[in-house]
Amino acid sequence: MKYPINLVLIGLVLSCFNINLANADNEAVESLLSEELPINAIEWVSITIKGNTWPELIGPTLNLGDDFSFIPALHSLPSDFSMMKTEVTCTQMLAGEGLSSFRKVEIANLCEYGMDEPVTGVAFHEANDFCNALDASLPTESQWVYAASQVTNDWLTRYGMINYLHSEEPQNELLSYFAAYKEDAYETSEGPLGLLGLYASVWEITQSIWGKNNRAYVIKGGAFDLVNKPWLMHPYLKAAYNENDVVNQNVGFRCVKP
Repeated sequence: MKYPINLVLIGLVLSCFNINLANADNEAVESLLSEELPINAIEWVSITIKGNTWPELIGPTLNLGDDFSFIPALHSLPSDFSMMKTEVTCTQMLAGEGLSSFRKVEIANLCEYGMDEPVTGVAFHEANDFCNALDASLPTESQWVYAASQVTNDWLTRYGMINYLHSEEPQNELLSYFAAYKEDAYETSEGPLGLLGLYASVWEITQSIWGKNNRAYVIKGGAFDLVNKPWLMHPYLKAAYNENDVVNQNVGFRCVKP
């Protein structure tokens, strides 16, 4: 089929326009990662396993079934480990090695509120590679649960994660704890052991496989967009994450090391 010359010219112009846009995006990312950009050092929190039993916590208020709940009796306690104080930020992720220029542009475009917000839109292997480059790994579900369980029942109740469903009115303290968007990783609420954003910031990827599906992984901690579902912030509750999901803007990660 032959096309009028004006349509051919329009197509060429649009192609050049798209290439220029891609180049502009790449230049923006290169500028973003210039030496002038201060990259916050990664802080680690040491977690010592105390005793030989899991911490006692109020159980989840909803009967979601075993697939959606961590059952301590079925899991061995982890060994001592260190966990990143914050979730991995956009700046840290983009400064890492291994991402193509195209992926850097895609990820940077999801960092809508600032480069120190938790990075989202990453595939499992990208998160895993980032951690491995630090001689670290993604946490197991057991490690994540143990760290998140270093809270009192009063803490869980105070933030509405237990009693919210039985309240007649939304609890202001709970509502103020959540945001309608991703927050700066260094400004999220402090949780157990001084870990920031462990609850209600973004879901956090673990290396634990979801059931028998070796292409899905357990994610923990809930996210900023779950103000009406605070029970998902309980340490025992979990959700599934597809290993190649690079679209979801409420799933991030942090690393652990021995």
